[in-house]
Amino acid sequence: MRFSASERLLSHPLTTIWAVEQLVMERYRGRWVGVDAAGRVVADAQELDELLDSLDAAGIVGATVQRIPALDEPLFVGLR
Repeated sequence: MRFSASERLLSHPLTTIWAVEQLVMERYRGRWVGVDAAGRVVADAQELDELLDSLDAAGIVGATVQRIPALDEPLFVGLR
């Protein structure tokens, strides 16, 4: 069985949290994600309402919801 580069990286004992976060960022760019207390993505969707419906349907409570911006999207840091 062949493993992808990301699977090999994730299974390597010297993989850092930063490397894992970068892989997650690349995989979910431009999408809404639900993250559990352990930091795992438990659901994702293109639209926020789709993600919330998915979390409700799966009975997932307490997930942190956030959007992972696409590379060309501006980052909003706050309002003044």
